[in-house]
Amino acid sequence: MGTNSIRTNLNKDTIISEIKLSIGADTEKKKAFVVVEGIDDIKFLKKFCCDTTTLYESFSGKGGVEEIVNSEIIDNCRVIGIRDKDYCRYRSDDRIFFYDKCCLEMMMLSFDDVSDGICSEFYEGEKRAMCLRSDIVKELLTISYLRKRNEQESWGISFKAIKFSKLTNDDGTIDNKSVIRVLKESNPRKDTSVLDGVFCSYDDNDDYFEITNGHDYLRYFRYICERENRNKAPSTDTIAAALRSAFGKNHFVATTLFRQVDMYSKSNGFQVWDV
Repeated sequence: MGTNSIRTNLNKDTIISEIKLSIGADTEKKKAFVVVEGIDDIKFLKKFCCDTTTLYESFSGKGGVEEIVNSEIIDNCRVIGIRDKDYCRYRSDDRIFFYDKCCLEMMMLSFDDVSDGICSEFYEGEKRAMCLRSDIVKELLTISYLRKRNEQESWGISFKAIKFSKLTNDDGTIDNKSVIRVLKESNPRKDTSVLDGVFCSYDDNDDYFEITNGHDYLRYFRYICERENRNKAPSTDTIAAALRSAFGKNHFVATTLFRQVDMYSKSNGFQVWDV
């Protein structure tokens, strides 16, 4: 890992001003400026970046990434953004890049040995790691599908009230009727009638990693660990940190994100990665 610069807790105008000044001062035109959603993204990416790359934490998640990179004030090929794809169909600009799968967490979990490592560290149940991973994404399918429809159709429904300890059956499976009820109760000012009759059907040929929200996965994984480990479970933040630590350069170079950014940067005469 190089001694790449990291900038956090800045507002939009400050980020844009700093990038503009840095571009002007970079007479060799070799520096890269990468805007990401949050601090977890910086923790993940910094070990893969070279020392001429500066990482900026967006002032407002993925929307902030888009706003900064697309700002006319810093319209420069060396300013790029990396964000979760979530349920977005297309990139808004050739300088905006998506993590593989739905998001950062699902990109990491899609590698079998990474997922196996997390299970070995935290899960004390009897299921094999790949079986457990498969069961989790399938259990989350209704919530994942509702999140997708919510974003693509602009329902404006908040999912913050989803707590798995209160939405599961005695066997630990998710009660989808309870999910709908909680979403309706926690969004009284929204038209939640759109949730009625929603049906999602996936089969084993579909890629669940493209639809599953990574934070939902980690929270549900933690809930399962708590059930299996006699009420002892690490925090979701601890699991996320271990997941990032388990994901190495050998995994990163196998991602579409690495290849796309590497190809783009080299074709424009600069470098982002140190791998």
